[in-house]
Amino acid sequence: MKECTRCKKNYPATKEYFFGNYKGKFKLQAICKICQNELSLEWRKKFPEKRKAQYNKYNKENKEKIRVKVALYRNNNLDKLKIARQRIRKEQKQKWNDILENKGMLACSRCGYDKCFNAIEFHHINPEKKEKLMAVLFKQKPTEDKIAELNKCIALCANCHRELHAN
Repeated sequence: MKECTRCKKNYPATKEYFFGNYKGKFKLQAICKICQNELSLEWRKKFPEKRKAQYNKYNKENKEKIRVKVALYRNNNLDKLKIARQRIRKEQKQKWNDILENKGMLACSRCGYDKCFNAIEFHHINPEKKEKLMAVLFKQKPTEDKIAELNKCIALCANCHRELHAN
């Protein structure tokens, strides 16, 4: 057993409870991982500029090492990453759905069609102010500028949209 010098609690003298150190009887640090993590968090909050500088310096000096680690992680966790991407897409879709529902844009503004959302298209009222395609934006996280782009549009069903452009 080893006592943490900060919290005074006793833990087994293993790397599960203490970070490694090359000095001392157990070759472990004097404070437990819990206390070390708390101290690190306090330091990061107290000196955010120093932390950012350290982070940037490390990333700059270790670009290749980081690239290899990321590639290795991706290759070893394909299923986990696929599930995460699906979860994120589902959350984004729900956020967009909530925004469209609040704005009353889940149905055609001309004829009221609301049976299938995939048949709803977004027509820019003033095509000269059009900056982005809504179909592309809906695949991304909703932000202020994307919602501003949505505000430039009206929701139309595919038929009404075609009729509008034909006239």
